[in-house]
Amino acid sequence: MNFKFTQNEKKFLGRFVLATGIAWPVGFIVAIVLSYGVVNLFYPKETNLIAGLCLGAAVAYSQRLVIKRYFKISTWWIFAAAIGIGLPFIIEFIFFELSGNKIIIIENDFIDPVIYLFVGGLITGLLQYKIFKSFTSKFRWWIIISPLAWCIGWPINMLGGVINGLITGIAILRLFELPVHAKLKKDK
Repeated sequence: MNFKFTQNEKKFLGRFVLATGIAWPVGFIVAIVLSYGVVNLFYPKETNLIAGLCLGAAVAYSQRLVIKRYFKISTWWIFAAAIGIGLPFIIEFIFFELSGNKIIIIENDFIDPVIYLFVGGLITGLLQYKIFKSFTSKFRWWIIISPLAWCIGWPINMLGGVINGLITGIAILRLFELPVHAKLKKDK
């Protein structure tokens, strides 16, 4: 795989990583604010119910802002990530409410979120991969790239978006060979 980038590819990757890197902690902050300001009014216990929804939506929204400058991308990108990353946390919440127990995959507060984000990334990849179908025959790779990007970013916590942005941005440039060199819109 060639890692030499053209000037436009460098601009794309830089913007993509910056946008994802900023959106990752913003998604967490929005989740905390909404949890304490809205969810806790109706459900007084601490919960991660909307953490995945907020994180997925914030990251995908920021990525779409960058991507759409270079090629057409559906708003489904945002909804797919919000649903995909949010679903494991919602399932955990429902399971807890029905059984009174948390879903414990491994008795480790560090590993469980990685697994949730891997599953969420897999769901996101399954929901997003057809977006790339019109650009490349390698579109199915997104089903593998997405969960890896989401779960590898988690251990680095607030800088996880940088890792997520690097993995997904390089995949968009190299694996899918998307046409950022033939940009659709002029820089402002």
